[in-house]
Amino acid sequence: MSRPDRHDEIEISFLDQGTLTYLIGGNRVTVEPRTVTLFWAAVPHQIIQFSDVTQYHVITIPFGWFLQWGLPENLQTQLITGKVVCAETDNSFSLRDQMLLQQWQKDSSRDAHDMT
Repeated sequence: MSRPDRHDEIEISFLDQGTLTYLIGGNRVTVEPRTVTLFWAAVPHQIIQFSDVTQYHVITIPFGWFLQWGLPENLQTQLITGKVVCAETDNSFSLRDQMLLQQWQKDSSRDAHDMT
């Protein structure tokens, strides 16, 4: 990314392999492979380095929707205060996460007539 980005959404990312380093709110954060990572994208963020990444999945959730989901207050507080939250790297979960993200990508790229 040539310059920092910001938008009022929760950003969820997942790498199948390799690493990716963001500059988020002035802090360097390295995203490890097969780990679901979340942050509030209203905080300026920029990808400053990546290595051996073959698939990089990103889902953005409008901030208002995120708040309506009633998720644990601790999670909401961490994200609102600019923390980056990383899920545990349990291989059984990461394989499922990767398969779900690949299926969502496939589903979202279909033409409307393919969905019937």
